Amino acid sequence: MSEVEREVAGLRVVIDGDLCIGSQSCITIAPELFELDSRQAVRFVEGGAEDVETDRARVLESCQVCPTSALAAYDGEKRLVP
Repeated sequence: MSEVEREVAGLRVVIDGDLCIGSQSCITIAPELFELDSRQAVRFVEGGAEDVETDRARVLESCQVCPTSALAAYDGEKRLVP
């Protein structure tokens, strides 16, 4: 499983690259946070998503709209979405 995670807006956001189908739903909501890689799978914007100013609601929404649940958001150990 190819998972990466970052802290964004006080949340731990996890991308499971094996589940991503490149629908770009998350990019539509938070283009400052996500982009597609060469495999057409989502990744965090290069240069450090930790420094991106994105509000918590948009982070949660971008994870919630993923059609394959490739994105997850956690508050501590509690999984908030999906």
